[in-house]
Amino acid sequence: MAIAFVRVSFPHLRETEGACALLAYLGRTVVADERLSKAFAFRGATDADLVYERVYLPDGVPAELTNPSAFANRLDDRECQRVRKWSRQRQPQLGALFVIALPPEDELSLTETIRLVEKVLAIIRQRLKLAIYVAIHDPAQLQAGDRNRHAHLLVPLREVTEHGFERRKIRIPFAQPRNSAAPNANQNYVAEGIHWPSLLADLQREFAAELGIDLVVDPPAPFSGRHWTPRKGKQAEVRQERRRQHELAIETQN
Repeated sequence: MAIAFVRVSFPHLRETEGACALLAYLGRTVVADERLSKAFAFRGATDADLVYERVYLPDGVPAELTNPSAFANRLDDRECQRVRKWSRQRQPQLGALFVIALPPEDELSLTETIRLVEKVLAIIRQRLKLAIYVAIHDPAQLQAGDRNRHAHLLVPLREVTEHGFERRKIRIPFAQPRNSAAPNANQNYVAEGIHWPSLLADLQREFAAELGIDLVVDPPAPFSGRHWTPRKGKQAEVRQERRRQHELAIETQN
């Protein structure tokens, strides 16, 4: 059963790491960071879950950006140009980092899964000229029966042209300025641009209908669970927390 899980975070450029370190981890590879004159390496027996990697580019941009290493270095270069001192309170955001749950192999093939991810990219891009890095991980490559296939998307907050990443950052589709006429409320505020879990659920249903398969999308629980990263020796704690979340979801429905 497919789930509509999407998590969006906004990683920052740091004095000691940036997009190069991030893409080395997501791509399970080695990326040479030109700014820091060091290499970030994330290769090993436990990193064989990478099943797809690509930088999606709009037309008319430098071809070198198709290389994830070049993509990461040019992004770090652009964000570095706005840094005067590393002691500032907030460091530049590299972009929006999506984690998207994907149906496992027995529900969608890898080719079909890539098409589903590309439908998400089309929504993110809208009319924007964005370069987007995509990595799909399938833990079933490491442990038979694992069903937690997922995609990572790094979406820079700058459009890209034939000259590289633009100086001006974008807000759409991640944040939308709103006006409020409600009493006791600020007249202007910033709201989320898109409700991503609902969007993913709708896309999965539409894609299943397009393929002519009866893929079921599990609706979000009233009290949703959290995303657990691997925690060695903490399996009992994870099971206990999931039981608690399940009980709270049932109580919320009653």
